[in-house]
Amino acid sequence: MGYFFRYDSESADLENVLYFWPESHKSKVRQWVVDHFEESKLFDISMQMEMGKGDSPMLSWSFGFSDTSFSPLKGFPLINKSSGHFVSKNYSTTVLLEKGLFFDSNKRTIESVVVGFYRK
Repeated sequence: MGYFFRYDSESADLENVLYFWPESHKSKVRQWVVDHFEESKLFDISMQMEMGKGDSPMLSWSFGFSDTSFSPLKGFPLINKSSGHFVSKNYSTTVLLEKGLFFDSNKRTIESVVVGFYRK
C-alpha cells in the first residue's frame, strides 16, 4: 500500500511553491529554481508525492512560468522575457522554453521559439 498526495494551483508565488518542497529533497534543483524563478509569474502548478510502504517519498513538480529572465546553464546567454514549463520528476529535470529573447554579441535580438533543457 502506498500514499499519493497532489497539490494543484492556478497561480502562486515561489514562496508558496517552496512551502511544499522540502529543502533536503533535490536540494540542487530546488536552489536552481530559487535562483532562476524568484521574480517569475508561476501558473499551472502541480506537485505530487508518492510513497510506497517503507519507501522514501518521490516528489514530482511542474509549473508554467512567464516574464522570466535567466541563464539556464553557466556560460549560456541570458534569455529575456521568457515563458515555458518546468518539470522535475524522479531523477530528471526539464525546462521547456516556449518563448524568449536572446541578444547576440552585436546586441541584436534573436527570438527563440522552442528550446528545451534536460538534466538527469
